[in-house]
Amino acid sequence: MRINAVEPGVSPATNLGHDANPILRFIAGIVVAVLAGHVKFLTTPERAAQVITIMLKAMADRGSRIVYATGIGRVCPTCGWPEQDCHCSSKFARSQPLPGNVVAKLRLETKGRGGKTVTVVYDLPNNAEFLKSLATELKKACGTGGTIAEDTVEIQGDYRNRIRQLLMSKGWTVKG
Repeated sequence: MRINAVEPGVSPATNLGHDANPILRFIAGIVVAVLAGHVKFLTTPERAAQVITIMLKAMADRGSRIVYATGIGRVCPTCGWPEQDCHCSSKFARSQPLPGNVVAKLRLETKGRGGKTVTVVYDLPNNAEFLKSLATELKKACGTGGTIAEDTVEIQGDYRNRIRQLLMSKGWTVKG
């Protein structure tokens, strides 16, 4: 759910409202000018908080949840707190211990990426520090960008052979 507030009239920054009938724009300008003094008494921060609370309760009743909020960023799906403040057990479950023999799988993805090719190393241990150091090492070895997503490392471009050799030199089992 997205909540946007738009002020009536023409916005010079976005040209919002320029496509409206000039007569309607004129009338709206007069009505807004007349009501402006009264609107501040009708809309208060307390009333806005009540409306937002009602909307969030309605979302919870439907099984919906907030995923991202502009002011706080990503929200934990389990507890609903901002990710950086999450204290639920799902945050601590993310750091799995590293196994003795790491098995990495490689695949090439192009779908959903605007035609760009990405080499994905997946089914890795779900340990944030391990994934971050591996991603940094692979990005330096390939001379390209990349990211971490859950238990995968994504490297921009087709570097399957180079990554395969690097991971095998570490003694890992590489599939794909």
